[in-house]
Amino acid sequence: MASGYKFECDRCGYIVETMGPSEFYRDGQRNRKPYGHPLPFPGEALDYGVKGLSADLYCPFCKKIFDMVMVEFDIPYHCDKGEIFWDDVEDPDRHRNEGSVICPGCKHVGMILGPLHKDECKPGAEGEMLAGDCPKCGEGILVSRLSWMS
Repeated sequence: MASGYKFECDRCGYIVETMGPSEFYRDGQRNRKPYGHPLPFPGEALDYGVKGLSADLYCPFCKKIFDMVMVEFDIPYHCDKGEIFWDDVEDPDRHRNEGSVICPGCKHVGMILGPLHKDECKPGAEGEMLAGDCPKCGEGILVSRLSWMS
């Protein structure tokens, strides 16, 4: 199940949007392609199976968004429901666990998808979580909110 998140500056209103995780497959040339959600796209996606999960992640260090692979399975999932459940993703025998996702721009660890855990940032008003300095004005703080779910 993918979700979309908005990070809005509490000072200037600038918005950063992230989304994911989304299932993908690899075609015969190893290109990453969307698998489809909630059901696989007909044909190739169904034949190849789910190879992993990707997302549009935000780097609070270089202030950019990157389309990145979060996890890639050694053995593709062929599921009739078209869904991958997090219990399956956390199975260490099923995928390569390369640790944290590293920013391809600045090489820092700490890419952000959605609302942060309490130990990663300070809580804002009414349960909102703060995601760092605004990349536009540099004075405000990005406040995260769930935008949509599929």
